[in-house]
Amino acid sequence: MSNSKPKVEIPNTPAPAGLIVEDLVVGEGQEAVS
Repeated sequence: MSNSKPKVEIPNTPAPAGLIVEDLVVGEGQEAVS
C-alpha cells in the first residue's frame, strides 16, 4: 500500500468560458447575513 498521491495534470490555461458557477445561491437568511 503506497501513500503517494495520484498525479493530476492541471493545464496552465484560463478556465473555459463555459465553466461559470451558476449554482451559487445568494443567501438572505439569518446564517447568510450574520
